[in-house]
Amino acid sequence: MVNYSHFERHCEAEFEYLAQRNPQRLVEVIDELRDKPTLLTFAAEYLGRVDLSISQQLLLQLAKSSEAVVREGAVLGLRWHLENSLEIRQTVQAISESDPSPGVRAAAQDAINSAAEVK
Repeated sequence: MVNYSHFERHCEAEFEYLAQRNPQRLVEVIDELRDKPTLLTFAAEYLGRVDLSISQQLLLQLAKSSEAVVREGAVLGLRWHLENSLEIRQTVQAISESDPSPGVRAAAQDAINSAAEVK
């Protein structure tokens, strides 16, 4: 068992650390953060950097959140997987066109544009 006690409370540095060293724990932390949308958005963004099938499914779930900030974090995480999944591309495209939040729509469009530039 790894001790993460050097993180007194959840923070962006913890999410980055877990994404690099213990992605499964990051998935668990995201479940713990369901009632903390501001932290959840950062955790979702780092989850996108993890190459686990569960991370993609979890991000797709978070993209349906009632909280705009969480949807934005999910989009930022999903951008890492746009080229690997038709479902993710279609989801991000739909978000860019119809999300009620202008900020979330803009983040989705930026993700799509970034993916197009990489091609």
